[in-house]
Amino acid sequence: MLVLVGDNGTYLNSVNDPYDPLRGKATPYQTGVCGPMVVAGPMVRSPGRAVTNMVNAVDLFELFGEIAGVDVHSLVPSSHILDCQPLLPYLTNPGQPSIRRYNFTQLGHGAKPPSVQTWPGVFTVGDQKIGNDFLFNTQSLCEEDGGEWFGPGGTHGLYATCCEVRAALYTNMTIQPSNTWAVRNDRYKLVKSDHAPCDTNLNQFEFYDLQTNALNPSDWTRRPMTS
Repeated sequence: MLVLVGDNGTYLNSVNDPYDPLRGKATPYQTGVCGPMVVAGPMVRSPGRAVTNMVNAVDLFELFGEIAGVDVHSLVPSSHILDCQPLLPYLTNPGQPSIRRYNFTQLGHGAKPPSVQTWPGVFTVGDQKIGNDFLFNTQSLCEEDGGEWFGPGGTHGLYATCCEVRAALYTNMTIQPSNTWAVRNDRYKLVKSDHAPCDTNLNQFEFYDLQTNALNPSDWTRRPMTS
């Protein structure tokens, strides 16, 4: 069996039209969390088809157990909670109904161990400045993605947060939320964001209808139902 999983793209400046850079990698939106997966091999019935049911990367753990004939839920100690759901039924049964009722993603300061110090990085997309506090812990990582580094050794001086950078240099800068969570079912998606302390005017919640229609023909371009 061969399983190929694609990354969900690169950050900001590498996002091309018609996609929104602020909804790409390192965001909880569809263009930030969806990636392609292809499975081939003797256990796949009716190859060449597409499965549109919700799956999650953690489901791969269960899939490899299923391929080996192992029930991972019975073997892994109960102290270690498994969030994975079966994947093999989608490969062996072309008419398999959706198994996973919900999908969840989160990102932000918890993406790195507490011992890792991150620093502000600022990116220019078109004429817009975009700041991020939680992604970059080294100058090289930030600058390789095209960002301006505001941590130790940076040419602009040392700043602890993007709020400080905005107050001192880029007054109209958009600051990405420090933490975000998103949960969805087959049709709807709820996003909660912890915005920067200097963005007290922004709503924490966004609620989306993921169903395509005449006004929203692409499942990659979402509009909030309410905020």
